[in-house]
Amino acid sequence: MQQSNPQFSRRDFDLADMPYVVLLRGFETEDWNGDPLFPDVWSEDFADHAAYLARSVAVDHADSRNLIGYSYVDAPSWAPHVSGADFPQLVGLSGDAREHKLFDIASRYYEAMATEIHRI
Repeated sequence: MQQSNPQFSRRDFDLADMPYVVLLRGFETEDWNGDPLFPDVWSEDFADHAAYLARSVAVDHADSRNLIGYSYVDAPSWAPHVSGADFPQLVGLSGDAREHKLFDIASRYYEAMATEIHRI
């Protein structure tokens, strides 16, 4: 899970002296990505990744007076991927069973990310 950085640096935001939101891209599951990664959000690897994102991105902005907050930019990942790839816990599920498990996965994902950002 690699973090790309399509946004300004902290210095750029400071020079602009305007309110801003930091983009956090948790994992790469976009439809155009032919090799999407759907992590096990309950694994230690995912917890480590969430901590890494917080350290590598959020720590640079933690004391900014203009920081509004963080935006997770992975919304497309919650829909089934066109390649057929999916979260391991969702394989074989459909309908309400899939929706309930997806809710659990999304809740854990956002909880892990938010917890690590708040540690900064």
